[in-house]
Amino acid sequence: MGATSLAVLAARVMLLALYLRLASGVLVGWLLGRWLPPRASRWLGLSLFWLGTPLSNFVFLRRADLSGAIWLAPVTAWGAILLGAGTIWLWLHRRATRDRAPPKAA
Repeated sequence: MGATSLAVLAARVMLLALYLRLASGVLVGWLLGRWLPPRASRWLGLSLFWLGTPLSNFVFLRRADLSGAIWLAPVTAWGAILLGAGTIWLWLHRRATRDRAPPKAA
């Protein structure tokens, strides 16, 4: 086996482990959701949002390689936001001018 095939195999094993953890978490949540009171799911959702999101961001930033073309992702995101905003503005502007135009005589 070459080095490339070993790297591909390692990536597939890591991906399989990730999906197994995700699927088992969903299954446990589904099973527990049948017996827990409704307020438990609200508490779990709030705690995952207020604790899990910042914690996962922190873990990502600790592991991420922040050297190199780090500017590319925010520039792409802002470009997409501006393109979407410009498209919406043009669409609304055309719609407003079309609605204000006097009807054409037949």
